[in-house]
Amino acid sequence: MSSVDAAGKRFWQERMSLRTGIVIFAILVVGINTVLVLQQGRTEVREAIENAVTQDANIAAAFEQYVEGRLAQAEVVATLVQKEYAARGAGIDLHRMQAEGAIDPKTYAAAGILDERGKVVAWSGPPLERSQLETLRFEAFPIHSPHDLRKIFVDQPLGTSGSGIPFVPLTRRLNKADGSFGGIAVLLVDARHLTDFVDVLPREDTMLAVVGADRILRSRRVGQAISAGDSLRTSALFAALARHDSGNLVFESSYDGVRRLFSFRALPNYPLIVTAGVSEDRTLAPVLRRRTRYYTRAVTLTAIITALTVVLLRALTRRKRALSELQESAAALRAREEEFRTLTESMPQLVWSTTPTGEPMFFNQRWTDYTGLSLAASQKNGWTTAFHPDDAPKVSESWRHATEHGTLFEMEYRLRRVDGAYHWMLGRALPLKDSAGRITQWFGTTTDIDAQMESQSRVREQAELLDLTDEAIIVRDLDDTIRFWNRGAQTLYGWSAEEVLGRKARDFAYENTPSFLAAKAMLAEHGQWSGEMLHLRRDGGTVTVLSRWTIVPARDGQAASVLVVNTDITEQKRLEQQMLRTQRLESIGTLASGVAHDLNNVLSPVLMAAPLLRDEMSAEKRDLLVSLIEQSAERGAQIVQQVLTFARDADGERMLLQPVHLLKDIGRMIEETFPKSITLHLSYPEGVWLLEADSTQLYQVLLNLCVNARDAMRDGGSLGLSAANFDVDENYAATTVGLNAGRYVVLEVADSGSGIPQEIIEKIYDPFFTTKAVGKGTGLGLSTVLGIVRSHGGVLSVQSTPQGTTFRVFLPASGENTESPTAAAGASLPQGRSEMILIVDDEPAVRDIAEIVLLRHGYGVLLAEDGPAALSIFAARGAEIALVITDLAMPIMDGFSLARTLRKMDSEIRIVISTGHADGLPAGELSQIGIVATLPKPYNQRELLQLLDEILHPAK
Repeated sequence: MSSVDAAGKRFWQERMSLRTGIVIFAILVVGINTVLVLQQGRTEVREAIENAVTQDANIAAAFEQYVEGRLAQAEVVATLVQKEYAARGAGIDLHRMQAEGAIDPKTYAAAGILDERGKVVAWSGPPLERSQLETLRFEAFPIHSPHDLRKIFVDQPLGTSGSGIPFVPLTRRLNKADGSFGGIAVLLVDARHLTDFVDVLPREDTMLAVVGADRILRSRRVGQAISAGDSLRTSALFAALARHDSGNLVFESSYDGVRRLFSFRALPNYPLIVTAGVSEDRTLAPVLRRRTRYYTRAVTLTAIITALTVVLLRALTRRKRALSELQESAAALRAREEEFRTLTESMPQLVWSTTPTGEPMFFNQRWTDYTGLSLAASQKNGWTTAFHPDDAPKVSESWRHATEHGTLFEMEYRLRRVDGAYHWMLGRALPLKDSAGRITQWFGTTTDIDAQMESQSRVREQAELLDLTDEAIIVRDLDDTIRFWNRGAQTLYGWSAEEVLGRKARDFAYENTPSFLAAKAMLAEHGQWSGEMLHLRRDGGTVTVLSRWTIVPARDGQAASVLVVNTDITEQKRLEQQMLRTQRLESIGTLASGVAHDLNNVLSPVLMAAPLLRDEMSAEKRDLLVSLIEQSAERGAQIVQQVLTFARDADGERMLLQPVHLLKDIGRMIEETFPKSITLHLSYPEGVWLLEADSTQLYQVLLNLCVNARDAMRDGGSLGLSAANFDVDENYAATTVGLNAGRYVVLEVADSGSGIPQEIIEKIYDPFFTTKAVGKGTGLGLSTVLGIVRSHGGVLSVQSTPQGTTFRVFLPASGENTESPTAAAGASLPQGRSEMILIVDDEPAVRDIAEIVLLRHGYGVLLAEDGPAALSIFAARGAEIALVITDLAMPIMDGFSLARTLRKMDSEIRIVISTGHADGLPAGELSQIGIVATLPKPYNQRELLQLLDEILHPAK
C-alpha cells in the first residue's frame, strides 16, 4: 500500500470515528431527554394524585368534625326534649320550645315524641304521612328497644321537604321510670344540613357524603346538588372499612359514573362514615396537558439535535463544547453545594447528615459552637460523647432501629453544651431516597427544647401543689365538662380523676339542678359566684360545700373555663343547726311560764264544763257548753302545735310562704305568753309579696326580736309587728350596705322600751355578746338573727333612741306573688260509702270519739286497744277492712311494727299513722313501710273525714 493510500485510509478512519462518536452522543442525548420527559410526566401525575388525596383527607377531617358538631348539637336538643317529655308527658309543648330557642326551627324541620307503641305523643313541623311514620317506626324501634344507645342515631332518609330535599331522622331512646323502653325522641333534619358545611368547595365536582353503617346514604353533595337515600351495598368503601377506620380509595361513583379519588373516615361516636372525593380525570387533566407539551418539546428537541448532529459531523469543535458544558455543570453543582451549606449554617438548629447506614458525614457550624466538638472529632463518632450518660443507650438504640428500618427518627434527650451544662433537645431525622426508593443519606436537625421542658415541669409542680390542699379544686369547660380534678376533690366526693374527667359535672354531682342553673346564670352575668350547695358523693351521701366559681379568660379575652373551689362545711352547718336549736329551746324556756298560764286558762273551762254535761239541762245550754269545750280544746291544740313547730330539731326546706301568716302566728304567741302590760299592734297591707324562705328560721328571727323587745319593756309598753312591700332603687341601695336594687318585703319589730345605749349598739351582733346577768340567758341572739337574714339574701337594720328600738328585716321577694285558694270553711263534710275502718289506739276516748264520727258519716268501724288485738281482728275480718288508722306510740307493739306486720298479711292494705309528733317521722321510712298518710293529733272530725275521703275516694 502506498503512502497516499495509507494517509487516505487514516483520513477516513478519523472521520468515521468522529461521526460514530457524534451519532452515538446524539442518540444518548435524545434518549436521556426522552427518559427525563417520561420521568417528569410520571412525577407530576404522582404529585397531582398525592395533592388531591391530601386535599380530600383534609376536607374529610374537617367534614368529620362538622358532622360530629352537628350531631353533638342534636344530642343537646334531644336531651332537652327528653327532659321536657319526662316532666310533662304528653303535655310537652314543642312549639313553645321552638319559640324559646331550645329547638332551632332553621336546623330541625320537625321534632316529636313517639311512645313505645309508635303513637305520636307530641309533634312540631310538617305532619308525617302514615307510610313515613311506619318507616320511621320500623327503622328506629329495632335499634333503640333492645338496648339504650345513649346516643343520637341517624336513621335512613325519610320523605322530602318542600324543596325536594329528603329529611334525615335523628332519633334517641326514651326510658320509663324503671329504665325500660318508653319510645323515641325524633328530630327531622334537612339532609343538606349534614353536608353543607362550606359555601364553596375547592372543585365544583367534589363529592361529600355521609353514609350509615347499614350502607344507606344519609346525605350526598356534589357541587350544590343534594341527594340522599341511595343504597351503596356494592361499594368498595365498605370493603375498605373492614380493614381500616380511615383511608383513601379510587372507584367509580354510582351517582354519576365519575371515577373519583376518595378519602373516608369512620366517626368514632356514631355508626357513620364521611367521604370526600374529587374527579380523577379533572385532577389529572392539567398534568396530561403539560405532558403532551413535554412530548412535543421532546420531538422538537430530537429534530434539533438531529440537525445539529448533521452539522457537527463536520465540526471538529464538538469535543471542546462538550468539555465546556461539563465544566459548567460542575460549577452549577458546586454552587448548589454552597447554597446547601449557607442554608444549614443560617438555621437555628443543629444540622447534620449521615450515610445510609448512619455514619456521620456533615455537621453545621452551630453544632461545633454548641457542643464544643470539632468537625473531625464529631465525624469519627465522637458526637455520641455529647449525650447525657443516662440517655446515650436509648438514643443509640432508637437511631439503630431507624437506620435499619428506614423509619422517622424522633426523640427527646439531653445534650451537653460547650459550658458543660446539659439541655433537653429534640432530635429528628428523615431518610432521603432515590427514585428506586433506596436511602442515599439521612438529613437531621437537633432543636433546643430546654425552656419548653422546664415550663412543662413547672406546670406539673403546680398541679402537685393543687393536690396538696384539702379543698376540692375543679376546672370545667363552659359546657360543664370537667377538665381538672385534684386530690382534694377525690377525697371530698369519692370519685377519682380518671372517673370524672370528660364527664358533665351536673350529671352526677349536683343534687339540686335548679340551684345549679341559677348559679350558672349569676356566673354568666357577673363572671363569678359563691354560695352554699348540697352535693352528692359517690357513696350516695351528701356534703354541704361553700362553692366559689370564677370564669378564667383565654388569651383572646373570651371565657375559656370555670375555676371551682369547694370547701366542705358539712360539720360547720351541723354545728350551726345545733346552735340554732339551742337558741330555740332557750326561747321556749323563756316562754314556758306564759304557755303554762295560757294552758291553765284553756283547761279551766273544760274541767268546769265537762261535769255539768251530766246534769239535766236545756239543749241550748248543752250546746253552749259543748261549744265552749270545743273552742278551748282547739285553742290548746294551737298552742301546743306552735311550740312543737318552733322546737323541732331540723330546719325545714325553703319554700314559698306568706309573711302575714308568720306575723299572725307570732302575734298569737305574744298575746298568750307575754305580760298583759305589753300591748301588741299588728299591721300589714293587702297583697304582701311572698317570700322563698325557711319558715322555722324566720319564726326564730321574729321571736328573738320580740323577746328582746319584751325584756326592754320591764314596766310594759307597746310592741309593733308589721310587714310591707318595698321597692329598692339604685339610690336607696347605695346608702345601705349589702342591699341590692329590687323588690323586698320589710318585716318590722318596734318597741317603746328603753332603747340600746349608743356605746354598745356596734357590738350587738357580736357572737356571745350579752347585757344579761349570769343565768338570765345567753344574750340577745342577734348574731344568729343576722346570720339567718344574710343566708336568705337579706339585710338587718336597727334604729334605737331612749324612747324605743326598731329592727327592720329586708328580705328579697319571690317572683311568684299569688297564693293557692283555700277551701271554703263552710263546705259540707264528706261521707263514707260503708267502708270498714279499723281504729287502733290505746286511748279509749280517742277510739270512742272516732267511732261516733265515722258511724255518723257512713263508715263501718272496728276498734282495737293495742297491736295484738288489731292483728287478731285483721286475721278474722281482713277482707272487709278498707283502711287502718293506728296510733304510733302504743304499749306492747308500736304503730310501725303493727304496720309492717299488717303489710305482710296483706300487701295492699292502706295504713294511716296518727301521732302528736308527725314532724319527726322520716318520709323515706314511711314510704318503705307502706304508710299512705299521717294524721297529726289532735284532729277534728273535718280533718279525719277529709283525709279518709282523699284516700278512699280519690278524684278521677
